[in-house]
Amino acid sequence: VDGQTFEVRELCEGGELFDHVAEHDGLALEPAMALRWIRQICSAVEYCHARGAVNGQLRPEHLLLDGENNVKVLGFRVFRADEEEAILLRPNAPLDAPELHGREHASVRELRSADLWAVGALFASMLTGSPPFGFSEPEISASVARCAEVGLAQALPEVADATPPGLLNFVEASTVPTPAKRSSAAQMMEDLARAQSKRKGDFPPLCSHEVAGAS
Repeated sequence: VDGQTFEVRELCEGGELFDHVAEHDGLALEPAMALRWIRQICSAVEYCHARGAVNGQLRPEHLLLDGENNVKVLGFRVFRADEEEAILLRPNAPLDAPELHGREHASVRELRSADLWAVGALFASMLTGSPPFGFSEPEISASVARCAEVGLAQALPEVADATPPGLLNFVEASTVPTPAKRSSAAQMMEDLARAQSKRKGDFPPLCSHEVAGAS
């Protein structure tokens, strides 16, 4: 309005998404529910990236549920800075992209790529009930190195076993250790659409109101 940007948020009566995971005592979610939510999250990331907004450290606390169990994503910011200007990071967490660990700053370009990692890591976390690459920095580094060496399916068999058929490539493409090789949010939405076309019974329809899931 008049050259200024305003942020408007809605009431999310369902609380944090991962409170629902906690209610399962750390057990994995049903694949159909995990699929519904990751499609909404990925759609929100695609929407924000297309408009110059990034999060960079997308985490469970940024995912809220409305009264109809739809995900609303928080924490995206529009940076007017140059793509390579250093942005201050929050303390690292297990689902952060590995290239951010041990650092205090990252560029906008790096934060955008880190969002893509987070989508895959969040999906795997929903399916397995815990951070897929581990909790500590040494454990995460070892898991990432193993994935780069032998591939995700062999390095993290628990993730491969929990992932619905046709979607392991989705997880692997978004959590490639090399940031520049990760799928874009738009590409990930295309991957989900292709998987949906092959397994219609496992995918509830993506409604129009789910697309604008960023708050």
